[in-house]
Parts: sequence; structure tokens; C-alpha cells
Amino acid sequence: MSYYYRANMKTLNDEFRSLWGQAKAGVEYLLKRTGPLSMSVNQAGGFFKGDESEERANIQLYFNPMSYQIPQDPNAALEPEPYSGFLVVFNPCRPTSKGFIEIASDNITDAALIHGNYLSTEKDRQEVIQGSRLIRKIMSAPALQAITEEEVLPADEVQNDDDMLRYFQEKGGSIYHLCGSCAMGPDPETAVVDSRLKVHGITGLRVVDASIFPNITSGNINAPVMMVAEKGAEMILADQN
Repeated sequence: MSYYYRANMKTLNDEFRSLWGQAKAGVEYLLKRTGPLSMSVNQAGGFFKGDESEERANIQLYFNPMSYQIPQDPNAALEPEPYSGFLVVFNPCRPTSKGFIEIASDNITDAALIHGNYLSTEKDRQEVIQGSRLIRKIMSAPALQAITEEEVLPADEVQNDDDMLRYFQEKGGSIYHLCGSCAMGPDPETAVVDSRLKVHGITGLRVVDASIFPNITSGNINAPVMMVAEKGAEMILADQN
């Protein structure tokens, strides 16, 4: 979930709103490997406890020196907001809601039907509220107030916990760290692959990617996926000997 802020100084919105700014950033990266295109889109972040009662960090925050909205049309270009702005974004680290995937038809070219079933547990709903409160608390710090003109979204439309949950339900989205659709486990009734990543009941077929995670990892899945790949390659080589 993104919270949008208007800044009283220039941000990457100002650079990327024009074709000249985009071209300048592109040339700088090609010639020097420096500039905004040489950095992560999220230039700061961290893991936080959404509440003191939490045993460990359960909310991940991102700070982005550019503000934009993901277009509904997947073919549309992503455009910065028309003001100097930035984003503060959060996601719960380990959501507990579980969806399911089903076959759409007997035509193999038809995409599978994915049912996210988001926010179906009380824990997930409470973490949405925790994350929203955390952003507001951090943004009240004097150093951030000094560079912020206003909260653009959700601003006044979010005043209490119910508003925070509603805003998330209406505007929340995936950050694409998808996993768990072929979960690993010993029981073929509840898992797709075994501890050696072999698909239960099918000889000669393994799954070696993030889909074998029994549950999502707290942080981004890049490093765990590489670990799975290395371990999977080791198992495949061992079975050939």
C-alpha cells in the first residue's frame, strides 16, 4: 500500500515527467553508470514491528523519491505524479490469508484461475492497520515534516482504523513476490513436491523455484530463490550419479 506525499523540493517526479529528463537520465547511465537509473526505485527501507506486542518485525517499509500510480491497463506507460512527490509504502511480511489456483478449462492455453483470498484472516487485517499507523507515525517526524507539504493520498479520507482497512482493500496491490503455489511437504494431500523437490506421484519431474516455498519469507524472495536453485541443482546432480 502506497501513501503519497507532496514535497517542497525537487524529486524524481520532476526529472522523469519530461522526455528530456528521461533522456538525460538514460544518457547518464549509459555513459557513466550513475544517476537515478543506477539506483533501486526504493532507495530506503526497513523492517519494523507494527506493534510492541509483536515478537519480531512484521512490516516492511519502502521509501521512493518518486510518486506514481500503477495503471489499470498493463500496456499503459507508468507516469510520475504531476508534482514534486514521493512515496512511503508498506507491506505485511508474512500474510496468513491463503488463496487457491484452479484450472480454467481443458484448453492448455487458457490462463489458470487465481483466487487471492486477501485479508481473509484477522491477523492480516490488523497488520494493514499497523502498517498504515506506522507510516503516519514516521511521517510525523520533524525531519520529514520539514520536506513535506502535504499527504496527497489518502489524506483526509483515512481518519481511523476502518478507513485504513477500506483504503487498503480499494487500493492495495501485489509487489510480485509470488510463491507457494507448489508448496513443499511430505503429504501429497497438502503439498505438491517432497523434500527433494520432486512432484508427488510423478516420476522425473521437479519444481525448483519460489513456488515450492511452504510459506512466504519475511523479506524479498530473491536470495531464497537463489538458495533453492543451488540446492535443487545439487540434488539433480546427485541423483544422476
